[in-house]
Amino acid sequence: SEPSLAEEDERLYPFYVPKYRYGLFYTDVEALCRGLGAEYAWDADTQTATATYRDVTIQMTVGSSQVLVNGEPMELTDEMWDEERQELVEVPMPVRMENGKLVAPTYLFSVSRTTGGVWDIGISYIHIGDTMEQDPDRLVVLA
Repeated sequence: SEPSLAEEDERLYPFYVPKYRYGLFYTDVEALCRGLGAEYAWDADTQTATATYRDVTIQMTVGSSQVLVNGEPMELTDEMWDEERQELVEVPMPVRMENGKLVAPTYLFSVSRTTGGVWDIGISYIHIGDTMEQDPDRLVVLA
């Protein structure tokens, strides 16, 4: 048959989100939702955000390392060396506010070597030019 033009969905294009570092990389949840076309609601009274993408809803409260994923609790943690640097210990990685923006660990959303990411998307580092140096401010999202 004759070729026909395809409809392009711009939400399938890679886009950038801010990068923050608190041991792990964090990102701006509202910017991520906006780029994905996900639903996002902020409740200032409870300091809680609710975000839904691909039928998976996450509730995140500022200062808490526990989020609800489709109503089920999930603890956000990372491993860090103890004070004597003798062993790795599990530490909480709470949801935070950064300059008025809700930020959460990227592994909550993104598939990586060690996590499944509840939204099953890719969030990667950006390298500057032809070097291995990472962009200090941004991550790239591949939905």
